[in-house]
Amino acid sequence: MRRKPQPRISTGAVVLAVVVHVVAAALLIMTFDLKLPFFQSDARKPVEIIDAVVVDEEQIEREMQRLEQAEQEKLAAEQARQAELERKRELAESQAAEAELRRQQEEERALLERERLAALKLEQEALAKQRAEEQAQLAELRRQQEEEARRQEQVRIEAEKQRLAQEQARRQAEAERQRLEQETLAKLKREQAQAEQQRKDEEARLVELKRQQEQEAERQAELRKQQEAKRKAEEAARIEAERKRQAAEEARLAEIKRQQEVAERQRKEEEARLAEVKRQQEEARKLAEAEQRRKDEEKRKRDEAIRQLQEGAEAEARAREQAQIVDQYITAIEQDVTRNWLLPPGGRRDLKTSLLIRLGPGGDVLDVHVTKSSGDTAFDRSAIAAVRKASPLPVPEGEVFDRVFRSFNFVFEPEASL
Repeated sequence: MRRKPQPRISTGAVVLAVVVHVVAAALLIMTFDLKLPFFQSDARKPVEIIDAVVVDEEQIEREMQRLEQAEQEKLAAEQARQAELERKRELAESQAAEAELRRQQEEERALLERERLAALKLEQEALAKQRAEEQAQLAELRRQQEEEARRQEQVRIEAEKQRLAQEQARRQAEAERQRLEQETLAKLKREQAQAEQQRKDEEARLVELKRQQEQEAERQAELRKQQEAKRKAEEAARIEAERKRQAAEEARLAEIKRQQEVAERQRKEEEARLAEVKRQQEEARKLAEAEQRRKDEEKRKRDEAIRQLQEGAEAEARAREQAQIVDQYITAIEQDVTRNWLLPPGGRRDLKTSLLIRLGPGGDVLDVHVTKSSGDTAFDRSAIAAVRKASPLPVPEGEVFDRVFRSFNFVFEPEASL
């Protein structure tokens, strides 16, 4: 940066100021009007008194202020002139710099235009190549879509067959349940009828027993009249026999009561068994519905993926890449879970179970439960334990994780992983 020139003070002005101050000082002392005779021979001639005039200090002060103001105005004018010269010099330098900058910008624009034209040419060539690749990819996509449509039709046919088989199994189970209920109810009715008949028979027997006892009392009274001594002996024997008979009767009544309690317990157990059968059937129905919802959800996801693939060649390529990534990570998850799986005692390896796994970022297992059982509870529990033991599972990051692996269905089939 260039230093601004300092304003120059005129030498003449300095000299003038000094002279003015000297004159003012002289006038301030006094001024004399001298009238002295050079040669007077008469010594008695009276001496003239010199009149001294004092200069007005206010007038001197005003004069000095005027001179100082004039000097300041002159100095200010000089500074303004110097500033104007500096402004003009800076303006000239700025205009020259702007001209140089415009020239450089023109050169840069020309260079950028040449580079843009070259890049545009390369981009057009790449676009032509990309269009050719896109046409090939679209042809491949159409072929894959046709294959997927055929596969979906086959899957639909298989699903319909399974649905019909499940419906037939459900009808058979319902018929079996109704048959069992009817047999149980008929058995309960027979047992109740038998218990009721036994109660009536017992009441009739007790009435008969009472009547016999009354007859026996009458006979014993008659015997007492005839043979008092013999009566006493026979009475003792009769009392003992009656005691034994009553004990036997009480035992028989207790046995009847026990049989009734056993029948009642069997009836309650049968009702509990029927309730358990109904609960299992309801659970099987819910599992079937959940499996159907899962299949519908998977079909919706596949349809959504196909729709996204159809939106453009770029989306199709990305979807194919993501599908490959999904397959790779599913394979890796199957391997990790199989490595951490332990065959339950007495279990089989040729079973499979469907699990719903919910993961957190990084593959941490947040929740896992069975959506379609293998039919072996121990095998299902061992599959869940293997998934939890393999945590964290290998999963990708970003969109693929959020869309596929945050919550997904996993079929564990150790026999197929060998």
